[in-house]
Formats: sequence, structure tokens, C-alpha cells
Amino acid sequence: MTLPPNKALADALRSEIENWRRLQQEVADEQNRFSDQALPSIHDLRAVASVLSDIYEGAEKAFERIARAMSEPLPSGFGWHQKMLAQMGEPVVGQRPAVIQPKTQRQLDDFRRFRHVERHRYGFDLDWENIQELLTDSDQALNLLIADLETFCIFLEQLDKDEA
Repeated sequence: MTLPPNKALADALRSEIENWRRLQQEVADEQNRFSDQALPSIHDLRAVASVLSDIYEGAEKAFERIARAMSEPLPSGFGWHQKMLAQMGEPVVGQRPAVIQPKTQRQLDDFRRFRHVERHRYGFDLDWENIQELLTDSDQALNLLIADLETFCIFLEQLDKDEA
């Protein structure tokens, strides 16, 4: 027996939510490890940067999955990552509510910009102060993202009930 499409999407999103919860633990471990250090080594900076980049990477993966499942066009061209984030912050009339709330969108945008820097610069160019700020903000960003996606999963499951 195959799952209804909305239930299958909700299940896939809940799998991502579990990954974000694991990321929360990784971030907490990194915060504890560096709480008393003035400046970590380049190796440590790169490791922390990778964990922080995973936050937006996971969100974007979920957003692409939602867009495809809801038959929405995927943004392309220059700035497509920013467009995808904005798209998920807007409802699609007659199809779905906004996937994320404005506060979540603002927080994730910080992680999107950081992920861009982390991908396109050398590790020795990473800014420890910026990383510390993101470490501090990460738990709230992940909590907001998880809450928004849980709400969206409930919406998806309700769609299947309404169609049955």
C-alpha cells in the first residue's frame, strides 16, 4: 500500500526534523567545547562552520522537496537560494499556507548567507565572531524551523483527511 502524497511528504519532512534535532545536539556540543576559548584553531573553525552550514542546507533540502511535491516552480538563476527562502515564506493561494514564518525566514537568512561564505572562501578567512553569533542563534533558529515544519506537516495530513 502506498502512502497518500501529502502523508509521504509529511513523513519525509519529519525525517528532516529529526536530523535538525541531531544538529541541535551537535551545535550544543560545539558551544560547550568552545565556551572558554578565545579563538579556536583553523581546523576547529572549519568543523564548526560545517555544522552551521548544515542548518541551512537541511532547510533548503526540505524547501525543494516541498516545492516539487506541491508542483511549484523552483527558483533558478542568480540569487535562487534567497528566492527559495522567500518562496517558502509566502502562501500559495489555494494550495498551501506559508511554510515558514517571517521570524524563521529572517533567522534562516543569516545561515544562508553564512553557508555561502563558508562554501566560497578559504577556511582561514572564517570570522570567529560571526561563527559565535550563529552558534548562539542556532538553537532558536532550529526551534523555529522545527515548529514551522511540524505545523506544515499537520496541514499536509489534514489535506489527505479532507480528500478521503
